[in-house]
Amino acid sequence: MYFMLTLALTFTTILHWPSILFSIIVLVFTVFYTLFLFMTARGMNNNAKLLREEVKGNLAIIFLEKSVDFLTESEFADLMREVSFITNLKSIDKDNLINDIYKRSSKIEEELKDLLIKATLINKLDNLIVNLQKWSKILEIASILLDVLILLFILFIFMFPSYTPFLGYITLGIMLGFFAAIIEALKVYSESEKYLKLYKESSKNRE
Repeated sequence: MYFMLTLALTFTTILHWPSILFSIIVLVFTVFYTLFLFMTARGMNNNAKLLREEVKGNLAIIFLEKSVDFLTESEFADLMREVSFITNLKSIDKDNLINDIYKRSSKIEEELKDLLIKATLINKLDNLIVNLQKWSKILEIASILLDVLILLFILFIFMFPSYTPFLGYITLGIMLGFFAAIIEALKVYSESEKYLKLYKESSKNRE
């Protein structure tokens, strides 16, 4: 009985060998494709965590420090103190006051620009973190779906070899469908790597 089953399985394998070979090739490609999705999703999650806890956290502290400095120790703060003092006097030299404001305007503009750049950067980091988390979830779902297809492949190769090419074409179609999403995810991943690289370089310079 065992011999007959083995013989039947061998005969079926020989008969459907082209289909099985195609299925094995697709299966191997799907396994590597799934590993790539999983590793990319994991890397995106790690980058989102680093950006949220380290980069954004430190940048928020710097922004608060700069904001306090702007209100207490900057050219703008000095000008406000002088204006407050002058307005308490009975006679105000408007020309001198206007000239003083004009002389300090460029420095005040630079101080404000620095604050706005940091505020904009914090907002960009927020959006980047959200995008990283969104695309990592999409890639994780895609990898789970492909894991299911891998299990089906293994099942079909041994039990329904004649249907494996059909499943292979479906799998290839699904992987091609994910391609556009993967490109977008890699763009977001690359942008996060750029921010982390800049953060590491700036940290070294501060040291």
